[in-house]
Formats: sequence, C-alpha cells, structure tokens
Amino acid sequence: MPQPNGEPINLIIAVSFGLFVPSRLINASKYGGLNVHPSLLPDLRGPAPIHHALLAERNYTGITIQTLSPEAFDAGIPLLQTPAPGVRIPEGCTPEQLHEILAPMGAQLLVQALRAGLHVPPYRPYDPLPSEQQQQQQKHLQQQQEKKKEEEKERQGDNGQERTTTTPHAFPPPPPPPMHAPKITPQDRQVLWTSQAAREVAVRHRVLGSLWTHVRIGSRGKGAGRRKGKGRDDGAGEEEGGGGGGGGKGSASEKRAILEDLSVVPGPPGRAAARAGAAVDVDAAPASAPARENSDGDGTVVWVEKTPLSRTKEEQRKNGGTVGTESKCVTLPYWVDADGEGVVVRMSNGSWLRIGRIKVEGSTSKPARLVLGAR
Repeated sequence: MPQPNGEPINLIIAVSFGLFVPSRLINASKYGGLNVHPSLLPDLRGPAPIHHALLAERNYTGITIQTLSPEAFDAGIPLLQTPAPGVRIPEGCTPEQLHEILAPMGAQLLVQALRAGLHVPPYRPYDPLPSEQQQQQQKHLQQQQEKKKEEEKERQGDNGQERTTTTPHAFPPPPPPPMHAPKITPQDRQVLWTSQAAREVAVRHRVLGSLWTHVRIGSRGKGAGRRKGKGRDDGAGEEEGGGGGGGGKGSASEKRAILEDLSVVPGPPGRAAARAGAAVDVDAAPASAPARENSDGDGTVVWVEKTPLSRTKEEQRKNGGTVGTESKCVTLPYWVDADGEGVVVRMSNGSWLRIGRIKVEGSTSKPARLVLGAR
C-alpha cells in the first residue's frame, strides 16, 4: 500500500482487475504483486473463470492466491488455494450468486496468505497434495467406514438386503482436466441449432443472460416458416447460404432475434410420456420419442446460424476490419406450449427447448408464439 510519507508501493493486489499489470509496476513494488483468482488453478486459467465454471457445469471451484506474473495472465506462482475438492457450486447457480459465495472466501484466503508471509520472497509454491498427517487421518477414516459397513452387514444377516449408505467417501473424486476460461464474447451467446442440446442452451441462458440468433421473418412480420395446414411439409432440415430471401411480394427477410425465458422441457405439449407422468431424460431424449398427435408441429421456423470466417489480420484489413460470417439456415418445426405463449422446438440431439419470448430487432419483446405467427 502507498506509504504516508510518499514512499513507493510495497505490494500490489489485483482482484478481478481484467487488465495486465505492467512489469515496471510489479518490479517497482517491494514485494511485487498478488492476484486473487476465483478458480482452482491451473483449472480455469483466464479472465472469466466464474462463467466458465458454470458453463462447464463444474461441481466444485475455489480460490487461488498467486503472484502477479510480469509476463502473462495467471502465470504466477500459486501460494495458497482452497483445499480440495474445493467449494461446492449450488445447483442452478448464477455468476452473481457464485461471486457472492467466493468473494468473502477470497478475502479470508488473502489475509491468511499475508499473515503467513507467503508474499515475501523466496516464494513457497502451494502443494495441493495432503500432508503425511492428513493422509494418515484419511486412511484411518476410510478404515472406520469399511468396519462400519461390515458390522452393518452382520446385523442384517445372510438373507438381509444391504442398505444404501450415505457415508461420504474418504477421498474426493479426481478433479476434471484443466480448461481455459477465455473472455466471454458475443459469439458465446449465439444459439447453435445444429450442435447444441437443450440443456446447454438453458445453461448458457442462465449464465450469460439472453441469447441471440437470426430468424427469417415474413412480409407481415411473422416467422417465415410454415403454419400448420399451410403449404408443403418438408420437415426439419438445413441449407447452406446467407441471409434473407430475395425480392418479391411475401419474401422473407433475415433479422437478429433475442431469445428469452429459455428452459428444458420433456417434449411438446401432450407428449405421451409427459402425460403419463413418466420420468423423461430431458437432455438426451431419443430421436424416436413419442410426441403428441400433432407430430408435424404447429408450424416451422427458419433459424439462421452465423459462423465467423477464419481470416488473417491482413485479410481483415483489406475488408475494412470486418471478419465476415458464413450463414446456415436451419428449418425446425415448433409446437405452441400449453400456456399459449411460448413455443417448444426440438434440438439436434432430440432434446426439447422451450422459448418463452422473442425480441426481433426493431421491435419489442413478445411471446414466441406471436413472433413466429402460430395460430
């Protein structure tokens, strides 16, 4: 901190700073700098660890206190870390909620590191492996658990059914392979109809907020797909190519659309399994899963995926700095939800996604059924 008599800073602490601290500042500080990083490094190294922990549906995360590297982001020496397996991430957690959980933990861990003098060179890198004493304690606990299970079996007798035990394992499951946590971009918020499952879309909606896509809109401002009983039924499909339709009366135009109120559902309204109250795997419904009598849907909608083209910096310069995109049209049937407002569409892996509201560019947010023109 700055000294009252104007002496140089003795320690720099960065918490969710987002910018690279120059080496001249780190070197000018007596003890260099520390970074409070909200992940269990080396996992989720990068500027958006909280978001990517939720997007990857991690079960655990934590805090790492590391030195500030003068060369690269998150390349310092880990000094202290939340003990394995880390902090449990609650089901359905949002970035704001996870931040509220981790913030006080980060402050406590930072104070612990400073009081222990871990910021004073020479640095002692954090060793995530448990000490010999901790290993002995874990081994003793495991032996006690196994002994308890054997005693329970003896009490039940030879013909008794073994009871399910809720005793936790002495050793936590191994951590997942480390992954990078890059900055969230607008492309991360695009719905990819040909590759994403309903669960992934719903998780992205919870973590990143409203998602976007492009949709073909007819001359009357409705979805340019087919309504039930209107025109030929070609089913779902894809076609390569760009933008909206050509000229002429009744032609469709392509517009950006914001999708709101997204959730995973067992299937379209009236689906046999849902009516019977049967358990349904909402993430991987089989392609042959039964639907309601209106198996063709209440209409079709043409979504448009936008994929950035890979261009060198020189090519971007020649094109005025633009990257350019490649378009893919995806025609999908949809069903009007039981509430009469939202619609249900089938994703690429057979799972089902409910869309509550859609905001088309130049308009306000409206029920998805009205935007797509279903009757």
